[in-house]
Amino acid sequence: MTFLAQYFPLSVVYKTISPLLNDFQVELYGEIWLCRNVLFHAWEESQGISIASKLHGPSSSSPLVTTSPQKHNSPLVTVSQDSWISWISSSIIRDGS
Repeated sequence: MTFLAQYFPLSVVYKTISPLLNDFQVELYGEIWLCRNVLFHAWEESQGISIASKLHGPSSSSPLVTTSPQKHNSPLVTVSQDSWISWISSSIIRDGS
């Protein structure tokens, strides 16, 4: 910013850069985080993990759900990232053929 401030008023610099940063943020969210979230929830459903089981622990009707002794709000804390990435990859290959 210091370099640009030598040639332009800061208000012009911010006015020019702000829309670009906003577009980048929207693009980043839409193309990365939103897709990751949708795929992760699809993986959870395929594993028999529900919102209720994450909040209340496993029920006798869902033997696939395992919980650790610690209570976490995020399933990402206890789930192997490789496991759900492998599931996504195999789903894409299976559905794409």
